Amino acid sequence: MARPAFVPLAAGLQTELADQLVQPGATLLHEYGHYLDNAGFADYPRFAGFASQHAAWRARPQEQREALLADARERGLSSLATLEQFEAGPSPLDEWYAAVTATPEYEGLRTGVSYSEAATHKYLLSPSELWARSFAQWVAVRSGDAKLREWYVGEVSQSPTIWRERELWRSGEMVKVPYETQRPKSLTMRQWKHENFEPVAQAMDRAFESLGWRRGTGS
Repeated sequence: MARPAFVPLAAGLQTELADQLVQPGATLLHEYGHYLDNAGFADYPRFAGFASQHAAWRARPQEQREALLADARERGLSSLATLEQFEAGPSPLDEWYAAVTATPEYEGLRTGVSYSEAATHKYLLSPSELWARSFAQWVAVRSGDAKLREWYVGEVSQSPTIWRERELWRSGEMVKVPYETQRPKSLTMRQWKHENFEPVAQAMDRAFESLGWRRGTGS
């Protein structure tokens, strides 16, 4: 699974992040999820492949995959080795990808996006980011850690609107007046409500069990 050398690095990272972040534990889990995605599931060529990207590739229509492979061969792209490995067989995260892309949060990030937030949403919808956020929330849910669970519940239960103040000129002077504004979907939908996340978590359970990294519920 993970290389032993990563453990002291992770411990040092947690110490460094503690003074900077609201929830350093969640951030550390997110980054560890990236590590697993890239180095834990398979030996992807040149460290260019991720299991989550593999799953997203397999979810494409076959004719689209064939066209992209043909283009990569014709142009001699460096990504060809990775794409050929993706095409050779399933990803351990295929079921997870199907589950996570079926959630209301995924659909919310994908549709009705303002121009100013388009780049942020594209980043949040990338397979590797979906996996890292899923992994961190899965650990919070399955570990029973009260602090982490409380933080994730707070993240998804906040009101979609917030009240702020702005300064306006009135009667020749600057005054502060309250106004209501929408919280961006990049904040309200980046994590999942519990009921929406459970099918995703169950798919992750089965992925880890199939790899021998987690005991089944009946074990």
